[in-house]
Amino acid sequence: MDNVHLDINDRSAQNSTSVSNKAKRMASSSSPSERYIDLKISIYCDDNYLLPGCTRQCIARDDAQGHYTCDYVRGLVICNQHWYGDNCTQYCRPRNDTFGHYTCDNFGTKICARNWFGPNCSTLCKNTDDVTGHYNCDSLTGNKVCLTHWYGKGCLVFCKERNSSGGHYSCNKTNGEIVCQQNWYGTRCTKYCLPQNDRFLGNFKCDANGDKICLPGWHDVNCTQGKQSGSQLERTISFPRSPGK
Repeated sequence: MDNVHLDINDRSAQNSTSVSNKAKRMASSSSPSERYIDLKISIYCDDNYLLPGCTRQCIARDDAQGHYTCDYVRGLVICNQHWYGDNCTQYCRPRNDTFGHYTCDNFGTKICARNWFGPNCSTLCKNTDDVTGHYNCDSLTGNKVCLTHWYGKGCLVFCKERNSSGGHYSCNKTNGEIVCQQNWYGTRCTKYCLPQNDRFLGNFKCDANGDKICLPGWHDVNCTQGKQSGSQLERTISFPRSPGK
């Protein structure tokens, strides 16, 4: 009994028509000069498989499953123009017109031109901080994102919350309008008015401007006069006349 062994490291041929036989000797490890087997070996890929390892099948196509041709010699799948990805199913065609402003990377992903955003790079936005607007651009959508304290459609309304002698208000997050704190009134929310129903502090409510509106029956600047304001009512007492007088 004996064992013979042969290591084969030859590259595969493209197919059966391009292969040539190669002589190989499979010799005994103990007596290689006396015991051996001479062979003629052909190594090639099955039809439609790519070199060098004959592991990937490739059949050229141009349909929903892929858009490519096959280079069997170099072992490559060659995507048709404007198609990308492993199976060439990702379409991307560079453009610079009303439908989009972008190039394509090696994976078919759109790369927007400068200051263009959105799925098709069709939204124009440029970071701005001047009289025309105060905003940055969302990196995905291109929507305007107002800078701090700026509001409104074009980020042109300035509003900074405050609680001081200069005003007592917050800012509407949509349009930047001043929103007075409770019991403060006026354009800058500097007028204070707290409704009262007290004979010392007053008896009034507040109108939209923060002016005091006296409750029924009360008057004066602070609505403290009227009704029974603390003075005792005078009482008239009549006595009956004596007879004959």
